[in-house]
Amino acid sequence: MYKVTYASDSLDPNPTIKFFDFHHEMEEWVQNSVAKTMQGLHRIAKNVYRSQKEMEELEEIEFSLIRVEKVNA
Repeated sequence: MYKVTYASDSLDPNPTIKFFDFHHEMEEWVQNSVAKTMQGLHRIAKNVYRSQKEMEELEEIEFSLIRVEKVNA
């Protein structure tokens, strides 16, 4: 079983916590969640030019807010 903790920022007192029975389900949820956030950032900043490097840096920051733990059921 996998426990995923996804904080909205480094000081988030109430992060999203999800449990998954299978690794592939956890991986898919993490990828989809980050993609959704990145899509939202792109939509919000559509009038602001962001380089590919800046977008990659933002994505890296987003992934750093996720903690995955293998836990016993």
